[in-house]
Amino acid sequence: KFNITSFDMVDSSLEDPGARGKERLREIAHELEKRSIEIDWGGQIRAESFGHADKELLEYLYNRGLERFFIGVESFSQHLLDIFHKRATVADNYECLHLLRDEMNFAIDMGFIMFTPYTTLNDLLLNKEGLFNTNMAWNSKYFASRLWLFPGSEIFDRIKEDGLLQEDYNYRYLFKYNFQIPGMDKLCIALQELSRPDISELSASIVAMDKILVHMRRKYRMKDSIIRVVENQEQQLFEIQLDIAQINTTFFDKCINLLNEKWSEKHFRYIFDEYYGCDWTIKCMRQIKQMSMILFMHIQREGYKITEHWI
Repeated sequence: KFNITSFDMVDSSLEDPGARGKERLREIAHELEKRSIEIDWGGQIRAESFGHADKELLEYLYNRGLERFFIGVESFSQHLLDIFHKRATVADNYECLHLLRDEMNFAIDMGFIMFTPYTTLNDLLLNKEGLFNTNMAWNSKYFASRLWLFPGSEIFDRIKEDGLLQEDYNYRYLFKYNFQIPGMDKLCIALQELSRPDISELSASIVAMDKILVHMRRKYRMKDSIIRVVENQEQQLFEIQLDIAQINTTFFDKCINLLNEKWSEKHFRYIFDEYYGCDWTIKCMRQIKQMSMILFMHIQREGYKITEHWI
């Protein structure tokens, strides 16, 4: 009736409550198939929600349109996960990302918090290593991400009790808190430079291209000629991600070293310009745009139309 071809369930976790929730997902997928509804869909999950024991269910959902997940990873430091009162462990985070993306080809984005009032230098290193080892370090926003502090949350009460809440904090200024580690506030603020429009747009372009490739791989899984193009572009995108990840992690290492020595805004600016002062972000975006055009042209030459409104 409304010509909807894609939707996402925005909830704390797609499968809640547990086994019954997973069975409900199976029922939803069954109804989509029963009613011949061609649609792609996704949702939010916790990292401990799905493991290898769920592969049969995940394959069933995938074949009936489920293509993407937003995972509440938050950190690769157990110290910070404990502060957040997360049920998931670091091992759960690694397993979930590996299973859903590397083994099953779902499109993945995630919630992540690099900076909190309690973040230590070791937390920064563990997060950097986790992002790189899971091939998520290409997304620059993760390196600058910080805790959004909402009144009424447990961590809000803890920060207030520990004397780390700034006097001028209010609901419109959610980052008004202090850090336990000297200089951490300066690094956190400086890294907000990574939200520069061209850097943010590049990350968004990669997320979008990944979703497109996952969608086309599922939709045309029986069309070998299209799948060959998809696989070629998946490799191209992976190489772009790897190059950006190397830039981001090397830059982040230098920032940590700077914090270890003595923070200098001037030195930070020099490092930032060294890695992000040229136009490589624009070149990467052009390359990704060209990839999408080649893919769409090939699909059309095979006699199919691009009907998805979200592309």
